Amino acid sequence: MTALLADAKSVTIADAYLCDDQTARLKPNARRFFGLLPKHRLTLFCTRLQQAAVTEIKQISSNWKVKPDTQYLHLHDRYVRIDNKMEVVITSGIDYLFDTTKECTLLVRTLPH
Repeated sequence: MTALLADAKSVTIADAYLCDDQTARLKPNARRFFGLLPKHRLTLFCTRLQQAAVTEIKQISSNWKVKPDTQYLHLHDRYVRIDNKMEVVITSGIDYLFDTTKECTLLVRTLPH
């Protein structure tokens, strides 16, 4: 995943379960995922994040702009769209990427221009 994201200028992250329901802060594995992103200037489009999570993300890299995303609001799977050129479908969610006891499948596809 790190190699796919290395040169990204914009990344859309669609996963409604990135945050803890009680605190609205990023779950530990979501924080690990944001740690995979390049630290250069980057625009992040995220679905359903409250301000506490946005603040947390901006603390990871001050070069990032975080904006709301609306194109993935009503979809079941979780998605990472890179520069509107490539899409990674994460069938079990970002939270499972780092959990070796859970199943997680990544489907990578290029997007039509």
